[in-house]
Formats: sequence, structure tokens, C-alpha cells
Amino acid sequence: MKKIVYLGSKDIGYACLKHLYDYRNSLDIEIFNIGHHHQRYNLFLLDQNYNALFNYSVELNEGSSQQFFIDLSQIDISYNNIYTFKIEPESNSELYQEIEFYFSDVFLGDLNGDQIINIIDIIFIIDLILDSGFNNAADFNNDNIINILDVIVLVNIILDYE
Repeated sequence: MKKIVYLGSKDIGYACLKHLYDYRNSLDIEIFNIGHHHQRYNLFLLDQNYNALFNYSVELNEGSSQQFFIDLSQIDISYNNIYTFKIEPESNSELYQEIEFYFSDVFLGDLNGDQIINIIDIIFIIDLILDSGFNNAADFNNDNIINILDVIVLVNIILDYE
């Protein structure tokens, strides 16, 4: 599983970009309509040259949300290149919002470097917490702090594997 490194805020008002899990090979995105009426949104995944790698449209009622996945196996993704997730209301494309990010080559969750995510990695992350240490492969929520939230994500990932 590879890590997403955000170059700006994850929450852009209309959308919340969630996680990339290499075992799913997908980008998990949740879109929120924070407006006061039904709205159609256009969504784009753009490469570093601003070429569209993926586009999608969704209609949302006021105050509602929708979660979807971008299948990355169909897209040529390069680690450490900058990508942009763009969302715009169809009624006014000038009100677009963007998130810039890149896919890091950190093997997220593999704290002992054996290319396997298992209970041993949970022990390593707990040791990091007790020693006030830091390892980029343990920071699941990109807050630059290793804590119980990261442990919970790692446990859920391990349970999903089985």
C-alpha cells in the first residue's frame, strides 16, 4: 500500500479526498454537497501537465455525499509526480476547487520492511508511540504524529487483508 502526500488541505469544501490503498489499487474519494440546492459536479484527476487522467460527473442533493473509487490500475500513475484532484459545479466551473498530492513510494504500514503488513507491524507502531518516534510509513492520516489513530487504521487494514 502506497501513501498519498497532500500538498494542500485534504478538505476542499465540496470534496474530501480519503485514502489510497495499493491492495485495492484505487483512490477513495467522498464528495459532499455543502450547498443549499441539488447540484451536479464534474470531477477530474489531472496529471502534472494538467491532462485529465480520469473524469466523472455526479449529482448530489443538498447536504448529501457520495463515495466512489478511481481504479488506478487503468491509469498510468508515477510515484512522486504531482497530481491534482479537481471538482467543479457544472453550473459554474469558475468555482472549482483543487487538491494537489503525490503518491509516495513509502510502503505504508510495513514498519519492519518485510513487504508484509501483519501483527508485527502493529508492535512496531506501538513501540514508535511509546518512544515518541516517527516513521513516515506509520503516519496513515498525514498529520506528522504517530498515535492511536494510526494504530486503528493499521489494524483495520490487517483485518481487511484476511
